[in-house]
Amino acid sequence: MRLKYAVVFIVLSIILPTGICESPRSQCEPVVEPNGDVTYSTLPSPLFALRTVAHVKCRSSTTTQRSTCTPDGWEPIPYACPTPQCEEITDVSNGTISYSHAAPYVHHTTATLACDQGYTVVGSQIVTCGPDGQWSEHLGACHFDVECPVLEVIPPGVVVYSYHEQESRKQGTKALLLCPYRNTVQHVDTVTCLRNGRWSGVLATCPKIKTCSSIEMHNGLVAYSPPERLFHF
Repeated sequence: MRLKYAVVFIVLSIILPTGICESPRSQCEPVVEPNGDVTYSTLPSPLFALRTVAHVKCRSSTTTQRSTCTPDGWEPIPYACPTPQCEEITDVSNGTISYSHAAPYVHHTTATLACDQGYTVVGSQIVTCGPDGQWSEHLGACHFDVECPVLEVIPPGVVVYSYHEQESRKQGTKALLLCPYRNTVQHVDTVTCLRNGRWSGVLATCPKIKTCSSIEMHNGLVAYSPPERLFHF
């Protein structure tokens, strides 16, 4: 009797499948693609009905893949978009570039420019690799560290330098001549510091401001308008 049960068990083990049959799907989960954009033929939803079409567009290319929700899932299976990579920056002279990560240079990688001794960074010193495989901006350049001489002006003119370091006159610095009168600027002239350490031109001079002599008055007071008794021409 025990032998009969053993034979039946063996036969059933051979005939019956070892796995559990899954029922056909009636919905599909959203397509996850970190390196691309996914749009659907229906409104976004936690689950998508059969025959919904998903369009996958990789950020690193212009092609779009189309997949349809079927009882077996998305068909064809959406391929994985390649991770966008920024190209190595090679167009630099008189300096070196260091990266926060080893190649490949993917999203969030930073490139830092360090100039050789005697050179200064002009432009952006640090750039970042974006999600589209492009650097955030153009990396700066290393320029010979020269300074233009101090500009002498005749009062009441005032010279203001545009460089972020106070009183710096490095290459690319603009010198602005301001001609004030009655708390306003009536004239502006500009020159630029060139790579040879010379200014691009000669600053103009401010229009002359003359003062009239005081009027002497005995046994009385004299009032002036404006009070500084200035005559401008």
